[in-house]
Amino acid sequence: MTTIIQEPKLTPYPKSETAFYDWGWRTMSPMFRGGQYDLPHRHHFGALHVFNQGTIQPAQGYPMHPHQNMEIVTIPIKGQWEHKDSEGNRIHFGDGEVQIMSAGTGMAHSEFNASKTNPLITMQFWLHTNEPNTAPRYEWFRYADHLRQNHFTLLVQPLRPTRLSRQESKGSDEGVEGPENDPQEGARILQNAWFSIGRFDQGARVSYALKGPLNGQKNGVFAYVLAGEFLLEGVKISAKDALGIENTDAIAGTSLTPDAQLLLVEVPLDA
Repeated sequence: MTTIIQEPKLTPYPKSETAFYDWGWRTMSPMFRGGQYDLPHRHHFGALHVFNQGTIQPAQGYPMHPHQNMEIVTIPIKGQWEHKDSEGNRIHFGDGEVQIMSAGTGMAHSEFNASKTNPLITMQFWLHTNEPNTAPRYEWFRYADHLRQNHFTLLVQPLRPTRLSRQESKGSDEGVEGPENDPQEGARILQNAWFSIGRFDQGARVSYALKGPLNGQKNGVFAYVLAGEFLLEGVKISAKDALGIENTDAIAGTSLTPDAQLLLVEVPLDA
């Protein structure tokens, strides 16, 4: 019997084809089309529908504005955000941390550069939710405390249902869910998606086993280079390049430069 080996589907997103907008108070480089961004050659990657990276000038930002039924992940690269929202959350968060908003039935927020002197460099991702019209949620997580050189650290994971005891479920296994979320393994969103970040020495091996799919979904990985260069699945990608990887349950590669940094976003492809 002949075994058919399916090759991964690879979609490069080179920085040379990424749009760039400069409004003075902020710059923005959207990876996909949508809203005011007309990028007909680039569409969403599965459940990941928006990925913006850019710079916010000192004391500038976005006044209060609403969102609904969207999972919003914000990862500062350098500097600090000042966040306020309609749920009463007021917080500063910065590099080494990640913020999530599950907008649900409706959530308004404002985001400003917390510094009056230094620019803020940041990334934001919007994912379609898998549980529409739920109560809004806000959460942040400091992943810098968990980083290990030449390993991936989990930043964001799916929100799992609270596990019931057998007594709470009336003496049977009915209604018992698991495993529960580990609060040391990232902020949680209402989508079967995982964000992971890694810093690698030159020549270090890079490997990642997909955590999904869940519930029969087919998952892929959107790999974005924050710094340095990588050879990933035979494709060389440099800072601000990305690579979409489908039709595989694991990815592998090598870091080509010292202190190279890679962000992986694993998402359902049929969402």
